[in-house]
Amino acid sequence: SSARGHTHTPIRAPGAQRRHMGGDGSEFGSAGELEAELIKRNREIAKARDDVLRVEKRLQEAQMRNDELLERCADLDSEITQRTLREQELEKRVEELEGKLKVAASQREDTSQQLDELRRSAEQAAEDARSNAARAQAAEA
Repeated sequence: SSARGHTHTPIRAPGAQRRHMGGDGSEFGSAGELEAELIKRNREIAKARDDVLRVEKRLQEAQMRNDELLERCADLDSEITQRTLREQELEKRVEELEGKLKVAASQREDTSQQLDELRRSAEQAAEDARSNAARAQAAEA
C-alpha cells in the first residue's frame, strides 16, 4: 500500500523497456514512437483549434450580418410606419375633398336651376315689357 501523498511506482525487471499506452489502447514501445504520437496528436489539436477559429470567425461574420439585417429591418419598419401614416392622412384628405366635391356639385345644380328660373323670369319680364309697350303704343295711337 502507499502512504498518503506518495505515488506507487511499478517495479520493472532490469533492462525492461518502459511501455506507454496510447489513446487507442495500444502500447508505445519507445520514446521515438511516443514522440511521433505526440506530434500527431499536437497536429490534430492544432487542426481542431484552426477549425474552431474558422467556425468562430464565420459565426462572428454571421452575427455581424444578422445585426446589419436587423438594423435594415428596423429602418424598413420605420419607413413602412411613416408611409402608412401618410397614406391614412391622404385617404382622409381624399374623403374630405370628395365630400366638398359633392357639396359643390349640389350647389352647382342648385345654382343652375336658379339661373334657369331667373332666365325664364327675365324672358317673361321682357315679354311682358314688350306687350306693355305695344299696348301703350296702341293706346296712344
